[in-house]
Amino acid sequence: MNKKKYSLNFKSDGYIFFDNFPKFGDNYTLQIWINSNSNSFNAWSGLFMRGDLNTSQGLYWYGKDLCFTNAVSGRVVIDTVDNFPIGSWHNITIAHEKQFIKYYRDGNFIRKFQVGKSINSLDDLYIGVWDNYSRYNGKVSEARVWSKALNDQEVLFTYNKELTGNNRHLVAHWGINEGNLTEIYDYSNNGYNGRVYGGEWVEDSPSIYCYKYLIKQDSNYYSIKPEYIQEEVFKSLILDGGKKPNRDDFNKYGFNNLNDLLIEYNLEKLFKPADILKKINSGKFHIVMMEM
Repeated sequence: MNKKKYSLNFKSDGYIFFDNFPKFGDNYTLQIWINSNSNSFNAWSGLFMRGDLNTSQGLYWYGKDLCFTNAVSGRVVIDTVDNFPIGSWHNITIAHEKQFIKYYRDGNFIRKFQVGKSINSLDDLYIGVWDNYSRYNGKVSEARVWSKALNDQEVLFTYNKELTGNNRHLVAHWGINEGNLTEIYDYSNNGYNGRVYGGEWVEDSPSIYCYKYLIKQDSNYYSIKPEYIQEEVFKSLILDGGKKPNRDDFNKYGFNNLNDLLIEYNLEKLFKPADILKKINSGKFHIVMMEM
């Protein structure tokens, strides 16, 4: 049975509050999925924000402009509401490194802005409101804070992927899909849970995919531990996205689904990263991704 996927719908009537959230750090990344209910917003409509005036840091809407602030001296307009049609999900990613931020929409790099060094605000963190200012009118889902400035490849790789395994730079990860609770859970296990005030849960969410890494030999697929892909030896490899296994592949070899296939062909304990690399270089194996 498929699990229902939810998001929080704020019609300028609610927000999520995170108490005692640590400073973002000198280099960090913010990611959030939004689905707007309007093509114009009240001034200072907080989206992913903390602080006030000289302690402000994060994302907010001002009329038709999507803005980022790093205190008063670091406020910039990074996008327009025209790129966020009503009723459609879009991902916003900000990677702050040294005196610059890189802005990404739906995993794609858009532009670089000079905003100064991170002010490392320690004020309370909110989703859907900026302190006592205006509240966001739209749905929110899947928000993350990283303790590093993700690069272009990392943003594209993670923005719509379900995170698995140990991500040591992940400070907080909120699915915002609890469905009927007043608490938002932090999947990073760091314990930065949030409290929901107002809004409503709706059965609507962005498409977040879970990928299983596999190696392919002829027509057979074998699983690889996700952490192996993080090894230096794999970073230059291009995944063969054109040869993803599908339902026909499963049926052809007598498997009902991916889990059945992996039970039969589970080589996780048999191959070390270097061994897999040798087989890939020799042409015996190549890496593919399976979308689940």
